Amino acid sequence: MECSTETQGEGWKCIGRDLNCIRLAKERRGRSMSYHASKMNIFNSSIVEMDLEESPSYGRRFTWMNVEVVEDGWKLTNPIG
Repeated sequence: MECSTETQGEGWKCIGRDLNCIRLAKERRGRSMSYHASKMNIFNSSIVEMDLEESPSYGRRFTWMNVEVVEDGWKLTNPIG
Protein backbone atom coordinates (compact mmCIF):
# COMPACT_ATOMS: atom_id res chain seq x y z
CA MET A 1 0.00 0.00 0.00
CA GLU A 2 1.30 3.42 -0.89
CA CYS A 3 1.39 6.25 1.59
CA SER A 4 -1.18 8.90 0.82
CA THR A 5 -1.85 12.34 2.24
CA GLU A 6 -4.95 14.41 1.85
CA THR A 7 -5.42 17.95 3.11
CA GLN A 8 -8.40 18.33 5.44
CA GLY A 9 -9.24 21.97 6.12
CA GLU A 10 -6.57 24.47 7.06
CA GLY A 11 -3.28 22.69 7.46
CA TRP A 12 -4.76 19.34 8.50
CA LYS A 13 -3.43 16.25 6.75
CA CYS A 14 -4.54 12.65 6.78
CA ILE A 15 -1.71 10.12 6.41
CA GLY A 16 -2.67 6.57 5.57
CA ARG A 17 -0.50 3.53 5.23
CA ASP A 18 -0.18 -0.06 6.39
CA LEU A 19 2.56 0.68 8.90
CA ASN A 20 2.96 -2.80 10.45
CA CYS A 21 4.11 -1.14 13.64
CA ILE A 22 2.25 -0.87 16.91
CA ARG A 23 1.99 1.90 19.50
CA LEU A 24 0.90 -0.21 22.49
CA ALA A 25 1.60 -3.79 23.60
CA LYS A 26 -2.14 -4.58 23.66
CA GLU A 27 -2.22 -4.10 19.86
CA ARG A 28 -0.15 -7.24 19.22
CA ARG A 29 -0.61 -10.91 19.94
CA GLY A 30 2.04 -13.56 19.57
CA ARG A 31 5.66 -12.46 19.70
CA SER A 32 7.37 -11.35 22.87
CA MET A 33 6.87 -7.67 23.65
CA SER A 34 10.61 -7.26 24.25
CA TYR A 35 10.95 -7.81 20.48
CA HIS A 36 8.68 -4.83 19.81
CA ALA A 37 9.62 -2.45 22.66
CA SER A 38 12.32 -0.49 20.82
CA LYS A 39 10.23 -0.29 17.63
CA MET A 40 7.24 0.95 19.63
CA ASN A 41 9.37 3.64 21.27
CA ILE A 42 10.70 4.86 17.91
CA PHE A 43 7.20 4.80 16.38
CA ASN A 44 5.65 6.71 19.29
CA SER A 45 8.49 9.26 19.30
CA SER A 46 7.96 9.86 15.58
CA ILE A 47 4.24 10.41 16.12
CA VAL A 48 4.97 12.97 18.86
CA GLU A 49 7.66 14.75 16.79
CA MET A 50 5.31 15.15 13.83
CA ASP A 51 2.43 16.22 16.10
CA LEU A 52 0.18 13.47 14.69
CA GLU A 53 -3.04 12.13 16.18
CA GLU A 54 -4.27 8.59 15.75
CA SER A 55 -7.74 8.28 14.29
CA PRO A 56 -10.13 5.93 16.09
CA SER A 57 -10.50 2.46 14.62
CA TYR A 58 -13.66 0.44 14.29
CA GLY A 59 -14.45 -3.23 13.94
CA ARG A 60 -12.33 -6.16 14.98
CA ARG A 61 -9.19 -5.45 16.92
CA PHE A 62 -7.05 -8.00 15.05
CA THR A 63 -7.49 -8.73 11.35
CA TRP A 64 -4.83 -11.42 10.94
CA MET A 65 -3.78 -14.02 13.49
CA ASN A 66 -1.54 -17.02 12.89
CA VAL A 67 -1.94 -16.54 9.12
CA GLU A 68 -5.67 -17.26 9.36
CA VAL A 69 -8.33 -15.04 7.83
CA VAL A 70 -10.79 -13.63 10.36
CA GLU A 71 -13.58 -13.10 7.83
CA ASP A 72 -14.16 -15.84 5.24
CA GLY A 73 -15.12 -13.24 2.60
CA TRP A 74 -11.61 -11.78 2.79
CA LYS A 75 -10.19 -14.94 1.22
CA LEU A 76 -11.45 -13.79 -2.17
CA THR A 77 -9.78 -10.37 -2.04
CA ASN A 78 -6.77 -11.23 0.15
CA PRO A 79 -5.69 -14.81 -0.66
CA ILE A 80 -3.04 -16.40 1.54
CA GLY A 81 0.02 -17.90 -0.09
